[in-house]
Amino acid sequence: MPTRRRLPTCPTIPSGLLLAFFPAHAQEGCPVSKDLVVRALELVSAQPSKDDLANGILLLKQAAAACDENGDAWYYRSLFERQLGQGNPAYSLAKRSQNFTTRY
Repeated sequence: MPTRRRLPTCPTIPSGLLLAFFPAHAQEGCPVSKDLVVRALELVSAQPSKDDLANGILLLKQAAAACDENGDAWYYRSLFERQLGQGNPAYSLAKRSQNFTTRY
């Protein structure tokens, strides 16, 4: 009769600890994201240049990468893309709707 091998066991991490850790970790970049959105908005005026819009889009992409839940970053990105005539404003608006929050 063959012997059964036991798989090594890993210590169990209480799920409460995991849930307590991950939301805080996910929110770390949100203050940075908010600052990047403000910087992007400061670049534009009533008649922004193409360079200002392009630089603003880069800042807004960084803002969304730092905090995906930042709906403002996605919303303003869609506006900048539409004004510049490049990118995918519909995608940015969809992401904004998907992450519909402006709380940090």
